[in-house]
Amino acid sequence: MPPEILPTPDILAPPPRPTPIGIIGPPEPDQILQPLSFTEAISYFRGKINVPQWHWTEVWQEEHAAAFVVARAMKTEVIEILRAAVDSAIAEGISFHDFRRELKPALQRAGWWGKQELPSPRTGEVAPVQLGSTRRLRTIYDTNLRMAHAAGRWQQLQAAADVRPLLRYSAILDGRTRRLHRRLHGTVLPIGDPFWSHYYPPNGWHCRCTVVSLSRTDAAHYGWQPDETPPYLGPDRRWTNPRTGGHETVPAGIDPGFAFNPGQASRLGWARDWLAHKAAAADPALARAVTAAAVRADDFAAFLANPAGHVPVMVLPAAVAAAIGAKNGTVVLSAESAEKNRRNHPELTLEEYRLLPGLPENAQLIIKDGDKTVVIVGGGNRWYWAAVKTTGTGLRNFLTSFRRVSPERVARWLERDGIDILVDTRS
Repeated sequence: MPPEILPTPDILAPPPRPTPIGIIGPPEPDQILQPLSFTEAISYFRGKINVPQWHWTEVWQEEHAAAFVVARAMKTEVIEILRAAVDSAIAEGISFHDFRRELKPALQRAGWWGKQELPSPRTGEVAPVQLGSTRRLRTIYDTNLRMAHAAGRWQQLQAAADVRPLLRYSAILDGRTRRLHRRLHGTVLPIGDPFWSHYYPPNGWHCRCTVVSLSRTDAAHYGWQPDETPPYLGPDRRWTNPRTGGHETVPAGIDPGFAFNPGQASRLGWARDWLAHKAAAADPALARAVTAAAVRADDFAAFLANPAGHVPVMVLPAAVAAAIGAKNGTVVLSAESAEKNRRNHPELTLEEYRLLPGLPENAQLIIKDGDKTVVIVGGGNRWYWAAVKTTGTGLRNFLTSFRRVSPERVARWLERDGIDILVDTRS
């Protein structure tokens, strides 16, 4: 459980919604910037998949950008109640007072409130644990809203980067400001600087910091010169995950688990990929849900248009994965393969790519083509061809080709030597 912080007025209402995207200074000549809508923030949250976990550290850092996790919310009913309440808070700007008032009785009816004696899923040891409480609801509310708003704002900032290429770190300078966040206040760096991959706020539990976007004219007007290098806050520290026992490196000034930018699409793809891999070993249904959410998300369209990183797109059935020596069923589409496929098959639409997660379950044919490659053919009214290759170690599976295909072409291909039909559902 994160550190408990007593309520103060600024966290009893939703994080502030800035009206102009740049916040400060006039737009450049002939540029009109639209008010900041929170469509992007809503989309970010709705792109998450529910992941029941006993402890928040079992889903780590960027994975939280792909997963909706509430510690010890292990029942589907409970996590769906919590998710619906957070969704309403983000979409409708609901205050914490109203959030708590509506949510508390629903959680009490579901039996998720107060302290209860429960067994640990890992050790089986029965111990008293805190389920729902006002303090926990405040943390759930504050963290999810601030992260969603930060992710949505990052998308808006990227869209205006040609006009406002600089970001200025802005802390609230009062008695509750963290010492190192106070030192970060006023840092001005280009939006593309790697600094923002780790120090883009919020940078901890109940962190109130934000960023201000600037044109170079704005910066000059206010005397805010871009920094040559980010400020040095001290050495990174080693942190031991209390749940997994693993060791993490945490940058100075950032709470464990917050050293990531929730709005960076390429890192979000990585997070979904890693989350799907972790889920596949224990819960293939959850892994399939993660991949389905990944391709439904708005940032998947951005990935296809300008590939960067990689995205999980399907999960192979266990028997199919074993047939090619794959140790994990999750299949990813890399930036290189996405770019190549776009060149070779420009006729494919976004909606067709979004068929990929369901393709293994709707396959007419699954064919082993050599030791490491499997071809999946099917898709319903129109047939598609998806080739998947595992690496030599079997630890990674890549979608190497995706295209439309006719039944006649498939029939001719089946006449080749060296193929092995693993699944055939043709009538």
